[in-house]
Amino acid sequence: MHLLLDADATLAMRSLSLWQLVLDSSAALTMTGYVARSELTSIWSSELEAHTKSGRLRVEDVVARTPAWTRRKHLIEVEGADKGEAEALAWVLETRPEPPPWFVSVDARARQLAAKHEVPAFDLGELAALLVARGLADEPVVRAKIAVWDDRAQQRGRPHAWVDLGTTFAALLAWARTV
Repeated sequence: MHLLLDADATLAMRSLSLWQLVLDSSAALTMTGYVARSELTSIWSSELEAHTKSGRLRVEDVVARTPAWTRRKHLIEVEGADKGEAEALAWVLETRPEPPPWFVSVDARARQLAAKHEVPAFDLGELAALLVARGLADEPVVRAKIAVWDDRAQQRGRPHAWVDLGTTFAALLAWARTV
């Protein structure tokens, strides 16, 4: 499994303690330079840079005057993407990495834009279910970390269609076992 991480998803995973589960998994992790160094500047030097140096996290730069840069600009100016999401999608669309990464974002609009361009995209609930379904994380541990979503005051990363842990996560697990 190869994950392309958005800034908001990364911050939400950190606040829910899902980040460590993702780091401990065998999933390949990628961010683009703008996401890592600009949108996540608050954790770049204290955390992300070390993961990059250790090889656990790849940071891919989209360089000016390249097809990816042109695509990024189009996604921002024509399709209304924000800079980080535009850069992530432009990188995927222009470099076509193998295996193709799954874009992880808490932003429904960003996931819709990814789907429009045939880039698989998932929210944190789907990611949590995929980690369990693929044997990369233990179900009780994941359930404990996302149980906070049952508190309606907790918004950080909670999927829009979240009903409750029992109902929603069971449905997500059933789905994840088919992906």
